[in-house]
Amino acid sequence: MAAITNEASLLNVRGTVAMSLNGTNPDSAERAWFINLTNNTSFDTGTTNGGPYTVFGQILGDGMVVVDKIADVPIYSWNTNFSFSSIPLQDLVASQRTILVRNLIAVKSVATLPFYAISSDPNAFSIKVNGTNLTITFLAYTKKSVTITAYASDTNGNTVKSSFFVQPNPQGSQTISFPSIADQTVNEAIFSPFTITNASPEASSDLPVKVTVSGPAKLSGDKIRLTGTGTVTLTAGQVGNAKYNPAPNQSINFVVGSK
Repeated sequence: MAAITNEASLLNVRGTVAMSLNGTNPDSAERAWFINLTNNTSFDTGTTNGGPYTVFGQILGDGMVVVDKIADVPIYSWNTNFSFSSIPLQDLVASQRTILVRNLIAVKSVATLPFYAISSDPNAFSIKVNGTNLTITFLAYTKKSVTITAYASDTNGNTVKSSFFVQPNPQGSQTISFPSIADQTVNEAIFSPFTITNASPEASSDLPVKVTVSGPAKLSGDKIRLTGTGTVTLTAGQVGNAKYNPAPNQSINFVVGSK
């Protein structure tokens, strides 16, 4: 098990539960812990006995009554390869103590609290919790960072949370293709509309394209009504969305002459 970086902030007062250290290194806590029977102020500063020691829990209710009774039990020590070299035991004969010690099971890990998580934008990044695994799935591009917050609660109703940002992938790029339109010759007395359906601009993203017109023409849907002679400019654009950046505008020109 990897050592835990020291996060001491709470006081080692009577009834609190704190992480033990390997020697005096404050960043060496692993799986061992202890209960403070008194106010151990020297454990808070790290000036003596190593430390500081990180408090992560507290004995509630009448629990210290039980702890004090355990503390009053005589301590027996032995030279073995077991995880514990000493332990409080009732007055048992040597053979009974030997049998009990041989049946001790070392603590392998601290129980993991159940947790749940929330995505600030579930349409962009969805989340799924399976046991101790948090799976984040990318769904759609977004122009803002998404926050994932995980919450864990213990049986005493205490809740902690941890948040981190998920940086969206950059929006995709898109281009516009706009086929040319042949020059037009019209009778100045009759300016008939014609369509640009066969020459409609298209975005590589398949998103809808907006066309604007300048010059002697008016645009309504995909129909152009010529209003005079001269140069007509059509400009196509696509503003983008959560998945795509705006496309560079694409313009074409054609000349309207008179018969």
